Amino acid sequence: MTILLASLNLGCSSEPAAPKSQAASVEQQIATNQSMNELQAAELAAKLANAECERLYHRQPFTATSFTARIIKDRYEWGRLDPVGVKGFSAVVDFGLDGDDPRVTVYYSIDINENISEDPFP
Repeated sequence: MTILLASLNLGCSSEPAAPKSQAASVEQQIATNQSMNELQAAELAAKLANAECERLYHRQPFTATSFTARIIKDRYEWGRLDPVGVKGFSAVVDFGLDGDDPRVTVYYSIDINENISEDPFP
């Protein structure tokens, strides 16, 4: 199984995954240093994952419901390595309870392509 890996620590994104009103409320909450709920954490995680995926592969395959946000050791975690994820894409995102210190890793698995010799990003 072949998996391409890419990783980047992101501070902010210009490509919202959630509707602007939801994304704005999450960003406003982060700016005021307030904790967010699981839905808001999932929206932020999808936004960060899409920004990194857009940068690397010119795709934005994630939604807030792609994975469940959960709290582990005072950080939200969202996503997992999934070789058969959305069109081969998966992501792992984590950040502080108030959205600070985000870490994003996007995975792309070429194993799902029927013809690997074709360009997966036409």
